[in-house]
Amino acid sequence: MKLLLLLLVCAGVLSAVLHTVRANDTSVSAELQVAVRELQDGRIEFAIVHDGAYHYPRARIIRPELGHSRWLQSSPVRIDVPLPTIGRRNLDQTLGQVETTCGTQLSYFEDWRPPDLFYTVTQAEDQRDLARQQRDACHRQLNVALQVLALAALQETVDPDTALQYSISIDTTRLISDWTYHRMIDLIANHSIRT
Repeated sequence: MKLLLLLLVCAGVLSAVLHTVRANDTSVSAELQVAVRELQDGRIEFAIVHDGAYHYPRARIIRPELGHSRWLQSSPVRIDVPLPTIGRRNLDQTLGQVETTCGTQLSYFEDWRPPDLFYTVTQAEDQRDLARQQRDACHRQLNVALQVLALAALQETVDPDTALQYSISIDTTRLISDWTYHRMIDLIANHSIRT
């Protein structure tokens, strides 16, 4: 059973990556902030902040009394964000973390035994929270794996066939994780005191 689940996990990893990787896609996300300050004459100036550096659009100053409620747009600002280099070792470590994190959730489900007495309302809620935390941890790690796999595919660290296999494995793992979570919720409900 564990071998079957592991194979399904591997298949899910691969399919999810294919949904996010495109041959000409070189974008990467970055955190930006909008900085605003009032000038001495009362006008408002703004800038875009990335990694502590201020980027100033050409059109970046507005009057405080606009007289309308339409959105105003600045001129474009170009911010180059370098893609991190993903080697085979990085990819293998990330996929190993998926196996560990999602494996914890599956092991908990496989090893779960009903309590001798019914769960109280508080105990049942604690068990549901634990199941939810395990599922959420698995999904977070799967999302990281997708991002790393997408970059690895763009940088040709892995060939397209391998990326497809990992993507399918990620998708399958996500489905198994969701099924396991819902099954745990059902088991907890069946062994809880009804109010």
